[in-house]
Amino acid sequence: MTTPTIAPVALSFGSTGGVSSVGAPPAKTTGGIAGRDGRAPLDETTMVALADDIGAREEKLGETRGAVRRETLEQLRQLEKDIEEDAWMYAKPRHSEP
Repeated sequence: MTTPTIAPVALSFGSTGGVSSVGAPPAKTTGGIAGRDGRAPLDETTMVALADDIGAREEKLGETRGAVRRETLEQLRQLEKDIEEDAWMYAKPRHSEP
């Protein structure tokens, strides 16, 4: 049994002194139809699990977006109330000018 080799990570130093890592290039595949390129085709159970996972992620994303929307609207409504309470300070005087 041979041990798998791990591609080395190259370090590059930018002009700002930061360090970034660049991985090895992707492995070449022969391409082709599923199963012919070394990967097994997905069975029905796997496809159903992936579909359920995608559905759950979309549902969670929708819930998160809804929560952010509600929170943002509440903050905007509070800001609107604060502005309306302070509006009297910026109102033009009501007395008529001679």
